Amino acid sequence: MAASGDQISPSKKFKLVVFGATGRTGKEVVKQALDKGHHVTAIVRTPEKLNIQDKNLELVKGDACDVESFAAALEGKDAVLSSLGVYANIFNPTTFYAESMHAIMEGMKRHKIMRLVTVTSWCTQPGPNNSWFVEWILKPLFLNGVIRNMEVMEKMLENSDPSALNYTIVRPCRLMLGERSGNYKVEEGQCNTGTSGEITCADVAEFMLKTLESDEYDRKGFAIAGFSKRPMYRRCRALGTRVSYSEDKMACEERGNGPAPLKLVVFGGTGLTGKEVVKQALEKGYSVTSVVRSPEKAEIRHANLEVVKGDACDVESFASVVKGKDAVMSCLGVVASIFNPTTFYSESMHAILEGMRRCGMKRLVTMTAWCTQPGPNNRWLVDWFINPVLLNGMIKDMGTMERMLEQTEPESLDYTIVRPCGLFNGERTGNYKVEEGQCNTGTKYFITRADVAEFMLKTLESNEFNRKGFAVAGL
Repeated sequence: MAASGDQISPSKKFKLVVFGATGRTGKEVVKQALDKGHHVTAIVRTPEKLNIQDKNLELVKGDACDVESFAAALEGKDAVLSSLGVYANIFNPTTFYAESMHAIMEGMKRHKIMRLVTVTSWCTQPGPNNSWFVEWILKPLFLNGVIRNMEVMEKMLENSDPSALNYTIVRPCRLMLGERSGNYKVEEGQCNTGTSGEITCADVAEFMLKTLESDEYDRKGFAIAGFSKRPMYRRCRALGTRVSYSEDKMACEERGNGPAPLKLVVFGGTGLTGKEVVKQALEKGYSVTSVVRSPEKAEIRHANLEVVKGDACDVESFASVVKGKDAVMSCLGVVASIFNPTTFYSESMHAILEGMRRCGMKRLVTMTAWCTQPGPNNRWLVDWFINPVLLNGMIKDMGTMERMLEQTEPESLDYTIVRPCGLFNGERTGNYKVEEGQCNTGTKYFITRADVAEFMLKTLESNEFNRKGFAVAGL
């Protein structure tokens, strides 16, 4: 089929080139394009990072800023889709967007490919509906290193020859992990009105592919955002009949057998708090499967402990070991800062929930931190200094992860969120206070990891902790 500006109709199968295929949105573009029966050539720097396999998928190692590294792979293709992105800030701005687009347009020109769809962001340029918060807070203080270069890239496309390029610029708001909802609004311009300010990567990918099916999107830019605060994450649906631990315990006691030993899956078992969870769970006679990236770091040895190598963000690496277990405990954590924020908490939880859904598991206990979201008892020092200045790179994503859990269906997930204050090593004291909500009152700013582990395991013994979040701190 000729490489041209012809539109891709839903009934036709075409040859697509995808840049940024190992990113969160890019993976969704690849997956959905393959689901539609299209042939996909993914240009990636690290092919092993794309864990999708399909007869219609071709992986090509290439650098988006070096046209010679990928130009040959564009021959005979029908359209290019780019969801490329990099991290930058006001102190470390990027030119990646303009440089990569210059190379991509050159490659397309060589092979006479006209159709291009690319992702940028809300409010890359001035617009009548631009959100004041984005314009005056997010852009100048946090996103300026990225947004400015996105604008340069957009102007490159706008100044291109209409007879040579049919582009569509897709401008999403805040991107979230999650399934396609179809519940989003598309408006030509810089920013959406009357929306939630969030959208799933899957919904963005769906719209990107949709723009190929009609010429109404040619040489225009569209803002896209979710309509409401409806659940952004897959609502897990129980596949089996397993009951919660407390229900199972009561049933066993009624039969005179005593409580059945729990079978737990622990993520973050080589971390300081995770080690305590594993140790104390084994002391209770539980069976523990510890999913870790580096098994050699697991110091505990026990007949009831199984150490499995897996990546918490890759469900395929651990899904099989979740089967037949009673509960998941997560003590995962990463180091991040305001200049180097993370999405690890939400990404790993998305994968963990998917693994649990596949196996029909309902019970989850996870650890976050004090004041991940607004609360009436939040300490001013935490809300106004520690979180925004020291922990902002982590706290924001912890909040995202918590909302993901809060938006699941009650019949499919029994979660407990444990929010400790400052953690330090030490023995179990039992001298701590637990309060439902974001922060403790009348307590210290510290608690031992052993006490946190004790409380995490305690939450499995009663339904009173289900689908709630609890702050915990030493007295």
